[in-house]
Amino acid sequence: MKNTLRLSILALALALCSASVKADDNNGVKVDRLDFQVTLSDGATYTIAGFLYYQGSFRNKLLQALVHGGTYNHKYWDAPTINGQSYSYARFMA
Repeated sequence: MKNTLRLSILALALALCSASVKADDNNGVKVDRLDFQVTLSDGATYTIAGFLYYQGSFRNKLLQALVHGGTYNHKYWDAPTINGQSYSYARFMA
């Protein structure tokens, strides 16, 4: 299972580097979503979603991979703005 997770993260990083997904501009931060299929050791195929947050170009920049727990989704790293205060770690780091 560890090797499968490592391969999934590697596949996500490589796919994001070559992805041509529509960007959604929000306060200068673009968010690209990429879905891809992985087959785990149980033989079942699952969909993994990755999100890339960046400003300008993401080429030749540091990539930080954030992995949430099993009971959360990507919003764990991109919490909404409350009373004008942003609580998004992903957008802050971008």
